[in-house]
Amino acid sequence: MEMKTSKKASDSQLNINQDINAKSEPKIDTKTAAKSTFLEFCNSTSIHGVQYIGVRRRFDRCFWIFIVIILLCLCVFYVRPIIVKWRKNPIELNFEHTFESISTISFPAITVCPLHLPNKKIYNFSQVLDTAYKTGFDDFTLEQLKLYKLMCQTCYEDSLNDYQKYKSAKMFPLNVTLNDSDKFGNYLLPTPFSLYNCRGVKDKHPWTCDMEFHQHLLDIGLCHSFNMLPKSQIFRPNVNYGLSETPNYVPPNISFFENEIRAGGKQYSVYSNRDMFTLRTLFFEEFQDEKCDPDFFFFIHKPNEIPWEGVSRFRMPLKDKPQEMFFSVEPDVILTDDNLRSFEPAYRDCYFADERPLKYFREYSKANCEYECYVNVTEKQNNCLPDFMPRSSDSKICKISTTQTIIIEPFKLDAEHLSNCDCLNDCNSIDYKIRLSNIHSSREKRLQFTNEPMDENKEDYIRQAHRGAINVKLYLMKVKPDEIPKNITEEEIDGIVRNNIEKFAPHFNTSQWNSTVFHVYFSKSKYLPMRRYTTYTFADFISQCGGIFGGMMGFSFLSIFEILYFCTIRLLEKRKLAHVDVSGENMGFEDTERDQN
Repeated sequence: MEMKTSKKASDSQLNINQDINAKSEPKIDTKTAAKSTFLEFCNSTSIHGVQYIGVRRRFDRCFWIFIVIILLCLCVFYVRPIIVKWRKNPIELNFEHTFESISTISFPAITVCPLHLPNKKIYNFSQVLDTAYKTGFDDFTLEQLKLYKLMCQTCYEDSLNDYQKYKSAKMFPLNVTLNDSDKFGNYLLPTPFSLYNCRGVKDKHPWTCDMEFHQHLLDIGLCHSFNMLPKSQIFRPNVNYGLSETPNYVPPNISFFENEIRAGGKQYSVYSNRDMFTLRTLFFEEFQDEKCDPDFFFFIHKPNEIPWEGVSRFRMPLKDKPQEMFFSVEPDVILTDDNLRSFEPAYRDCYFADERPLKYFREYSKANCEYECYVNVTEKQNNCLPDFMPRSSDSKICKISTTQTIIIEPFKLDAEHLSNCDCLNDCNSIDYKIRLSNIHSSREKRLQFTNEPMDENKEDYIRQAHRGAINVKLYLMKVKPDEIPKNITEEEIDGIVRNNIEKFAPHFNTSQWNSTVFHVYFSKSKYLPMRRYTTYTFADFISQCGGIFGGMMGFSFLSIFEILYFCTIRLLEKRKLAHVDVSGENMGFEDTERDQN
């Protein structure tokens, strides 16, 4: 027991003596510790040549300092272009190595604006125009005002000199909707004749245009669009815009429509450039006007975009109307790697579809962004929006005089407005380059309008060629879909119309017509897309820099942590030591051995 007590007492006395000696022995200063740490680093680092810097002889030390500085400058010289390329040109746009089938992209959307003039036997627009300019619009009904407004949109160029008189109209907002177009059916040429016949893309056989075309209100009047995305997929909820969700004609459940019915929402594609879309439109003498001679507009655009001046737009004057028009389409496809999302949009000069939210549209595209910019500027300048532009529920509808002014004197987007709108390119885009060619048929003279009565044989020929199709159209126009027998045939419909011609006959002569045929097709069956990608990934950048530094100096990422270690942890440990040898002979190893002991 006494031995244990004496042992504890001696141990306590030893610890006390050690503490007193430690406190009495002074610690080294920071400069000495730093020098000792540097000598140890020089001796143990993997960087070439640095170990000779810590030697005692000054000449050797200076020589190796010079060599290391020279190599370091060479490394910086060779690495600098890599850094510049990484910062300024990290993205390249090049063609892919393989061709793709046109079936991988959507067939373009087509919007046609036929000559929607009223039947002059029922509503003579020239006479109405003269009467309105003389006596004003006070006696007009709301329906007549809406029809007049729609006609002025179609004929805005013809009434350009007199449009100031239009300001005498009733000064209240006038909103023409798609529901009003049904009311105008008694005045305008029915769509079964303005969109007479379609072929291709959907089916190689002729099919009913009205089952795929949707009514579309534009600044130039009432139009019809094919192969566009549904309105609910283009616009955000609660956006008012004149694009019909349903086609012009919803087919009844009858036998000869079975092959034409399809599920909506999916866009058409084709597999070959031989698969051509063809549209025939008819023109009738009754639907011409003395003062209004509008052009036929034809748009080719992307399915998710609104046709306006920013897309491919073609105008066909009625008096110079060719018999056939061929539109050769060449797709220009650009794809972007998803890893470019880490770059700023301004840096890559594009937006992904879900990256830049728009006020009216669900997905971003440059054309939609510019159109929305145009709409916003128009609303800001006029404190209202015309009925043919997208608008929210709280937007004001422009008065008819203001709408006319916007149509005749449209605002032009300049560079400043486009810069403020920040409309960059689409990261993933499909643009359609169009080449147009016209053909005037040798039959043009025979089909021209004439005031002379048609030859009986010629009339019989035309009626014989088109009687069946025309009778079916007249029947479907007059009979409600739920009243049509399910198993009725086209021959039976033809017989019904012939036996009741007075009931089904329209208010115009269906035998005197002129037509134009539009053909839209891809120029080739394959296309070569372009891809936007990073020239250097971060791994490529590090590997190139590491190759230069490693090859010349043996420098690596581990060397960085080695430097950090000696500048922090090892330096702090050195300051705790009582004595270090900084003579250079042991290069810090005496301290290390003493620490270990």
